[in-house]
Amino acid sequence: MTLWEKKYEKPEKIPDSEVPKEYDLNNVRGVSFISAPFADQSNCNSGYAAAYMALAQSRLAIKYGADKVPELSLAHQVACNYLNEGCNGGSVYLSGVFSEQVGFVDKTCAPWRGSNQNLKGKKDCSTYKDCPMIARGTKSYFLETSDVLAIQKEILMHGPVLGTTYSDVEKIQAGFGAANKDFNQTGETYLAQTGSQTQGAWTDV
Repeated sequence: MTLWEKKYEKPEKIPDSEVPKEYDLNNVRGVSFISAPFADQSNCNSGYAAAYMALAQSRLAIKYGADKVPELSLAHQVACNYLNEGCNGGSVYLSGVFSEQVGFVDKTCAPWRGSNQNLKGKKDCSTYKDCPMIARGTKSYFLETSDVLAIQKEILMHGPVLGTTYSDVEKIQAGFGAANKDFNQTGETYLAQTGSQTQGAWTDV
């Protein structure tokens, strides 16, 4: 639980004056809450799922402790989510809905092998049928705002948010789009966005 969550009922209750000029989830009083390594997606169009899983990993670490949460399985999310299309693309929001309905499993039980090696079809989900659920999503939602302060307050209280961009991925500046980026069939690029300006932090200038 964050300090802001203990103090305020909801993000919009945080006074503008309490939003820090600098904030970095990689270093919150010496602790990093950005712990999930980024998977090599190869020719598997799973950027939507990789971004969501990075967000979930960080939010669980914030809630329960950075050293308490095992690495979540991306393979399980991609192969078993009947709401999305596996390596053929999908929705970040539906990844969240799946986590509410089915939950997360440990990467050690359902390892990511990259490419389509173990993700050739929905039948591959049976590989993980005996993997125990270790956590479950509670609520998937959209931030109905583009206001920088509102997004910063959401991050302060609950952790990372996901953003999208339709820009050419090669033109995205290092940092903001440096991780979890992958085109889906519509050319959309998903970013594990943990700050308003960079992946992991923001600095007002």
